Amino acid sequence: MISTYVSADLRQRVRRRAKHRREYCLLAEQDAFFTHEPDHIIAEKHGGATTAENLALSCFDCNRFKGSDIASLDPTTGSLVRLFNPRVDGWGDHFQIEGGKICGLTAVGRATERLLKLNLPARVEIRATLTRAGRAALCPRSRNTDAFSSRRAPSRRSYPPSGHCHLFWRWTCSKPAS
Repeated sequence: MISTYVSADLRQRVRRRAKHRREYCLLAEQDAFFTHEPDHIIAEKHGGATTAENLALSCFDCNRFKGSDIASLDPTTGSLVRLFNPRVDGWGDHFQIEGGKICGLTAVGRATERLLKLNLPARVEIRATLTRAGRAALCPRSRNTDAFSSRRAPSRRSYPPSGHCHLFWRWTCSKPAS
């Protein structure tokens, strides 16, 4: 199904609300090779509207992996659970970042992490590289506050990138030669 057109004004409102940061994987738009795009949290085919309240700022990969899904299986319990919804859920209530890896803390977090493939080796390496460069994603504390914390995860050795990933970062392409 082809999505309804999202106006430039609505795209800008979604970007500003998200502070130009992906709402699922938290990486800043300035670090991305591809611009972020609005994602229908509840897909139109499930009755979701093209409104600011139903759009999340998403990267190319998260948007494609999520597709029109609104639920998935929790890999721990096998239960069908809804996916993370940035309009009603606090990121820090469902996820934490450890050495570049996004860990689901709840059934919603685990199901979302698995479906959006947030921990493909290349994606983990990108987050770890940005952390080492001092450009780590900020972690929202909880839904109770709009503030972001700069708590950094402990440093761990990440796996090297493998396979093709659409997450190519400007920092990686423009870092000075050593």
